[in-house]
Amino acid sequence: MKPTLALFAGLLLVQLAELQAAQLRLTSPLDHQVVQRSGPSVGQMRITGELSEELLATDCAIEAQFSGAGDKTPWLRVTGSVVGRTLKGTVEGPAGGWWRLEIRVTHAGKIITSGTVDQVGIGEVFVVAGQSNSANHGEEKQRSQSGRVATFDGKAWRLADDPQPGASGAGGSFIPPFADALVAKLDVPVGIIACGIGATSVREWLPKGVTFANPPTIESRVERLADGSWVSRGNAYEAFVARMKQLGPYGFRAVLWHQGESDANQKDPTRTLPGHLYREFLESIIRDSRKAIGWDAPWFVAQVSYHSPDDEASEDIRAAQASLWRDGIALEGPDSDALKGALRERNGQGVHFSGPGLREHGAKWAEKIAPWLDQRLADAKNYHPSRLPKGRDYFELRLGAENAYRKFELEKRGRIAFLGGSITAGRGWRDHTMKYFETKFPNTKFEFIAAGISSMGSVPHAFRLERDVLSKGPVDLLFVEAAVNDSTNIPDHPEQMLRAMEGLVRHARQANPLMDIVHLHFVMPSHMEDYRRGSVPVSIAQHEKVAAAYNNASLNLSLEVTDRIDAGEFTWDKDFKDLHPSEFGHQLYANSIARMFDIAFALPPAETNKRHTIPAMIDAQCYAQGRLGSLADVKNLQGFSLNAMWKPADQQGTRAGFVDVPALVGTEPGSMFEFNFTGTGCGLFIAAGPDAGYIEFSIDGGEYRQIDTFTNWSERLHLPWALILDDNLNPGLHNVRVRIASDHNARATGTALRVFHLLLN
Repeated sequence: MKPTLALFAGLLLVQLAELQAAQLRLTSPLDHQVVQRSGPSVGQMRITGELSEELLATDCAIEAQFSGAGDKTPWLRVTGSVVGRTLKGTVEGPAGGWWRLEIRVTHAGKIITSGTVDQVGIGEVFVVAGQSNSANHGEEKQRSQSGRVATFDGKAWRLADDPQPGASGAGGSFIPPFADALVAKLDVPVGIIACGIGATSVREWLPKGVTFANPPTIESRVERLADGSWVSRGNAYEAFVARMKQLGPYGFRAVLWHQGESDANQKDPTRTLPGHLYREFLESIIRDSRKAIGWDAPWFVAQVSYHSPDDEASEDIRAAQASLWRDGIALEGPDSDALKGALRERNGQGVHFSGPGLREHGAKWAEKIAPWLDQRLADAKNYHPSRLPKGRDYFELRLGAENAYRKFELEKRGRIAFLGGSITAGRGWRDHTMKYFETKFPNTKFEFIAAGISSMGSVPHAFRLERDVLSKGPVDLLFVEAAVNDSTNIPDHPEQMLRAMEGLVRHARQANPLMDIVHLHFVMPSHMEDYRRGSVPVSIAQHEKVAAAYNNASLNLSLEVTDRIDAGEFTWDKDFKDLHPSEFGHQLYANSIARMFDIAFALPPAETNKRHTIPAMIDAQCYAQGRLGSLADVKNLQGFSLNAMWKPADQQGTRAGFVDVPALVGTEPGSMFEFNFTGTGCGLFIAAGPDAGYIEFSIDGGEYRQIDTFTNWSERLHLPWALILDDNLNPGLHNVRVRIASDHNARATGTALRVFHLLLN
């Protein structure tokens, strides 16, 4: 053997020996952990582990196998990677259990390392909260008869025999019989996160800082203020939210709330909480906790106010609890006030349940949840963020967000801007994404710039970038989306799509070479039709040219939604609903953005910033110097006047920033104005309403050209419209004359022109 080949063979043997020596310790899932299923027969399981040493190979495959009770899956691909000594990924596994899970890492067909978890399940997970009858204060400890119920204390899972960890008390609970009833019906394991605290008022569960006039009977979780009012310390709420966050988005099925005794009919009447305040406070806890965990977890609220045979109910508190079901804020839990006599402790004299009472209480909870769960499973979407229908992801990281990552992680501050149309302006994916960054970097102080304006695409973005984004200070990470509005607003002008998007990116990088930029391509029905015909939507193709040339990250949510619908994961009409997505659609967008950044942030940040190079222009006429010109530069007004606080007289709709602001207004044919500028292109930022007419313009004394300013949306809306007059001019000083034509679109009611800004490049 030649020396070189011998050396190579020796190195290979050493490498393989080192690979095979690595030991894998799985850190997720944990033994006896129950993972919430995403559909009737499957669930996504997060896999994490630590290796005893770094792997030298970078192209390893991760596989999983579930086995148990004579059943075994084939080896399943784990979507993830091994980076250094850390293994991370997800795998879709079968509902059921207990399963024995084996994970193996292979390289070139050889097993490098493996690890196992003896018992894991994919089934139903519930969070239980409230006061003593949600916790461990029953007269007789209960045991799971199925052996398929587990409970989590925040660090470890174990079989759910009483007392339940994480909840107060050392006695019995309704949880084992409740969960056993579901196991018997569903044939899947049930996981429990118990959070109940005995003797607590709803006031003690409020977020920190919420005030109220009168204290609960026990004051240890509240404090009195100098003005005599009371305030929640927030301890119970913070612990409750922290327990839910550990499970991740959609990581449990529902919250089961059983509480009310400590607010109803207190011995000191001043400590009794009126029903309307109970409703207000519990609604606040529900809404605030949903926001804190980043998704709308379902809540079941029971009827709870019983104290003793002499005080069996508070109609005021019961009505408050029922009002939450009626108004769709929570779902109907059981009526535990109806459980009396021998079902209560001390031969029916106490507030807590006897052994038979705990079993009956559990059965009543199962009776409420099982039918709802049947319907939920029947309607279940087969969607999970980490399962990719075609085995590949929908983003290109390119240079990613390396500078932003370094700033967030090391300097503990960051400025993130969101530039887009109505999908960005509204609440939804943007809120979820802001929450993602705040959760990912909990010690970082973020400033978020909301620069979304309805109906706006890349052309107005390019000209308003300076005012709406760059003027706020150096931006670390810019999200920009315009594919939907470009497809509807300028479908016949692909050159404008390219020039505007390139101009925007170039302008942003000239202002801050360290800025990272992410292009988001949202979905609409015509995009899906294009993909199904085998073509790429024009707006997305144009924007991707810019993203690739400037090494920006991009995420094609349009293609992802199309593929997922075609794979049967959900439907457009029932689930996504519209190009303005449902809450599910917004969550999908946010999930995919998070998936992309989880990959981008997988390794430690760079020690130094990297300036982005600015390449040669794709299109020399791009709007890299785009800005909003002032109406003060308009001259020789004939028939036009400046309205300092314009608003429509016809009561039709407007957009924020284009009402109660200065506008140059003309309504009669022949009215005209002119302006001068230095550059290569110009236009007008107008409001195109029901009476928008034709205009004519001449540049540098040339022939007049005509444009119809009436749009497809003008009949009921004074739509902000970025109207390009000419973007193919030679560099230099130009004179532009604009006049109102004598004619108008047949659908228009007049010949008006209302100008808010000049568009100057």
